Amino acid sequence: MSFRNNRGSISVFALMVVSVIALSIGSLMISNFSVYQLSKSYHVLRERLLIKKMLFQMTEEVVLSKYELSDMRPELDLGAALKKEVDSVGSKTGLVIEAFEVVEDQLYESNRAFLNANVVFEIGNEFLNPRISGYLSHGPYLKCGQANFFYEIHGRNYAIKATGYGVALSNFDLTHYDLSLSLGGRVGAKSRRLYTIGEDGHELDLTSVKGDINYKNRKDVSIFSNAYEWLWKSDYLENLAKNSVNRFVLEIPYSGELEENGITVVNENEVTLDLEKINFEVVAISDPFGMGVIKFTPSIANEKPLVVICHNNLKSNKKTILEIDKSFKRAVAFFVLNTEILFQNDPQVNGAFFLDPNSQARGGVTLDGHFSYYGGADFLDVLQLKFKRTGAMKAKLASIVPHVFLTDVSLMEGK
Repeated sequence: MSFRNNRGSISVFALMVVSVIALSIGSLMISNFSVYQLSKSYHVLRERLLIKKMLFQMTEEVVLSKYELSDMRPELDLGAALKKEVDSVGSKTGLVIEAFEVVEDQLYESNRAFLNANVVFEIGNEFLNPRISGYLSHGPYLKCGQANFFYEIHGRNYAIKATGYGVALSNFDLTHYDLSLSLGGRVGAKSRRLYTIGEDGHELDLTSVKGDINYKNRKDVSIFSNAYEWLWKSDYLENLAKNSVNRFVLEIPYSGELEENGITVVNENEVTLDLEKINFEVVAISDPFGMGVIKFTPSIANEKPLVVICHNNLKSNKKTILEIDKSFKRAVAFFVLNTEILFQNDPQVNGAFFLDPNSQARGGVTLDGHFSYYGGADFLDVLQLKFKRTGAMKAKLASIVPHVFLTDVSLMEGK
């Protein structure tokens, strides 16, 4: 076969090779363009998700700045708190938020623990976001209203709602609280430890934290640190003793005789409280010299909730002694400062015990209720504490113990 006769075949072959190369280059260009578009979409989506996450955190912190520790925080206006937070985020991240606004602020000024002990909220029963349901599933909680926030970033609008809840501290059986976290628990604060709710829904797990607090622990910080910052450093207990209509206030040492409505002064430094006869809502005993001894006569039928405050402002070894050696049914919330609680004869008691950092407890007790303490790792070595858990007792205690303010943030429907 001559070369002239083969030229046609060679031309066809060359054309096929060129066509395959062109198709390959075209396919590669289309593929790269598709990858580029997919990557661009991914980055846009990722940016929006990051913006939403940032707005969620920022909105939650704005709400908490006003409502979490109400009388311990300077920001009492959501609008002012929002502007401050937006300016802070902008200076740290360079993100420009073109517009922001708080509308329809229907959050209650605070739950009953923080400002108004007479406010009654309905117990919520709606579907809850998993982010907060774990904190509300332990017992009664209060609905504290809702506030709506609107933001504009890169020409896109974001509408976020913040819902407030009041959670009774007595919902959690045992709390080893920590005051080492920064007030507000902001991201970046340093901490020695955090406490998280265990899987069984009752015990608290001790988790070591080295470095910054992850924002997912923010609610843990509210419950197990900030609430106790507020409880011991604010005027809550003083106001509770002063403002309760049905109250009895006694100072030790007491000169003279006293036997009134179940309260008996045995001698100048010893007082006996008859839990069956006492009809007061609050009994406050001040022991400025650390010489007092407080004992109890058990209740049989009286189950009316009662608050007992033992206030010893001496930060020394001279502690007020609170002896509990008999079982009682009455729901009693004890708030003790610089006090030593002695449980004797393994009593079975109902109630909640809140111990300040200078208080301690020892002995054995079976408790249907709550116990909060600050002591070191060996605190429970001298206290044999057992729990008998009933929902009825949690409901009674919820009416007389402090509530921590939590908030849940989410995108508004259709936004």
